[in-house]
Amino acid sequence: MVARIVLFFICLICANDIHAQYGYPYPYTGNPYYDAYQTGRQLGKAIGDAITSIVEDDIYDRSSIKKNINKWGECKNGTLSIKHGAIAIYKSNGYAYSNGVDKRLSSKIKEINNAHKSIDDVNITDNGYFIVVYDGGTDWYGVIPSSLSTALKKYPNGTVFRSISFNDETGVYAITTSESFESNNKMYNDCFNENIGTKGQLLSANINDNGCVFCFSKGVEYCGYIPNNLKPAVKDWGYIPQFVKFNRHGDYLICGQNGGYSYYITDTNSCGDTQLTFHNVIVNIYKNETASNGGAKQNTNANTPSNNGSMAGKQTTNNSAKGMFEKALQYYNAKNYTEAAKWFRKAAEQGDADAQYNLGACYYNGYGVTKSYAEAAKWYRKAAEQGDADAQCMLGICYYGGDGVAKNYTEAVKWYRKAAEQGLAQAQYNLGNSYNNGKGVTKSDTEAVKWYRKAAEQGLAEAQYCLGNFYYNDEGVTKDYAEAVKWYRKAAEQGYPSAQGWMAVCYYYGEGVEKNNELSKMWATKLKNNPKSTNVHKTAAESFLK
Repeated sequence: MVARIVLFFICLICANDIHAQYGYPYPYTGNPYYDAYQTGRQLGKAIGDAITSIVEDDIYDRSSIKKNINKWGECKNGTLSIKHGAIAIYKSNGYAYSNGVDKRLSSKIKEINNAHKSIDDVNITDNGYFIVVYDGGTDWYGVIPSSLSTALKKYPNGTVFRSISFNDETGVYAITTSESFESNNKMYNDCFNENIGTKGQLLSANINDNGCVFCFSKGVEYCGYIPNNLKPAVKDWGYIPQFVKFNRHGDYLICGQNGGYSYYITDTNSCGDTQLTFHNVIVNIYKNETASNGGAKQNTNANTPSNNGSMAGKQTTNNSAKGMFEKALQYYNAKNYTEAAKWFRKAAEQGDADAQYNLGACYYNGYGVTKSYAEAAKWYRKAAEQGDADAQCMLGICYYGGDGVAKNYTEAVKWYRKAAEQGLAQAQYNLGNSYNNGKGVTKSDTEAVKWYRKAAEQGLAEAQYCLGNFYYNDEGVTKDYAEAVKWYRKAAEQGYPSAQGWMAVCYYYGEGVEKNNELSKMWATKLKNNPKSTNVHKTAAESFLK
């Protein structure tokens, strides 16, 4: 009973502390070129040079892949080799593949499909080696390097693999399971270790040549050599991907957890090799995936690989707003925040919404300029009035906290709603808080649940936790301990302290799950050792462990 009381006070603290709600200073930047960078470090020297390759048109033809994806209206996963064909996976076990796919692989995929087992991941390298992960991630089949084969043998039966990819020339591999990540490349391991604590669960890690894309539940991390058009493509897609597959020609396939997709797939080798850039930055942090058939944000336009990394196929010059914006990013990447702010300002003054938003973030956080909430609100407003969802959300936060503007909950809700209706998870969560607390709107548990659910379904841990509370406490929904545990678990697995505490409570009392003291102690231990836990959290944890 003491433990339950302590955790009840945790709920009160998290529900009423504005800093707990919004994490001042604001924890994401949308584009996000700020706090993401300061947590990162240089990952080493660029690896190798871009390799040119001559391919045969009849092998490289993947028009059937595009036709099938468009017919399905969704895509779960796939692979895009240059010389050995391409594959697209539809839902659990549907598929399409082009010419050039190894018959052993195509036969295996057909076998898996006929057995009604799920295809979870598939990769083909440019030398024709391949691997397919299937049956709920518990089995795999492929022709792979000996280093990867040796690594996989040590995993026990029943291990759930989320993704397996490799470079067949170097033997470098990346293995993502439901519990861990492993690579024989120090740079990739360092990248994972630096981000797993703050970026949520690792959904997949995909290697191609000398680059790797990490898909976390809260954002994407690029490491090594990545085609220039891929980063803006992920940004423009706007959601959190579960898989990002690509090749050095700049072809890519971006897939969300619920079937949403974006692709750039050339039919022949006419594009040549795209230019590559070394990346060690984090993008789309805290933007969360929401995609479904008919609701997914799709992009079938040619984001030309030869445009030297400009945004979504648009040509830029150094004198254009976009050109100055890109220059600002280069300075920021070099940690020259003063010059970055200078160039953000130049682009912002030409009306570029991304630059206006980023200049606002500079003022909000004091990066390269003297910290000024008034200036931050000024620039957030300019971007918000152009429809930028992240800026709308930040302007709402300024009004909610009285940062640079007079505190006004009604105005805060106005801007939260604009961003929330565009699908921004953080804004949906903030709007849910407003309805929960009755600030700026009439208090409504039903509306709070509605907006918490939208954010929770996109993977936002704090929203998942709040939704679990509503099910636990019979607020806005019918009391349902099992449903509460479902949402607590999702948040707890992302390291959200209060959710871990309630998982301990539910297992201790057998609420929504079978009573299990060992699992209660396990979650209490996680809470105690969680670096995000407050002293109140730790006190609650210790009450279970005595």
